[in-house]
Amino acid sequence: QTKFEDSWQQVLANWRSGIERLGESFRQGNAEVDPKRYPGSCEYCDLTALCRINEQSLLDENGADSVEAGNEVLP
Repeated sequence: QTKFEDSWQQVLANWRSGIERLGESFRQGNAEVDPKRYPGSCEYCDLTALCRINEQSLLDENGADSVEAGNEVLP
């Protein structure tokens, strides 16, 4: 194999490992809002209808013990 082929194999192995970790985490019920490069990643994402990043931002701003009610965040 050439140096390029070796590096490409390493890239593929890294991707595979990352996808397997994400899949296992999701299988265990973890579905955290965690874009890789926020907010840049969001610019190219087509899943805004499913995204909870705004809800996560509200929790971060108001504390994890806050309860959401409609558009209000109550302490």
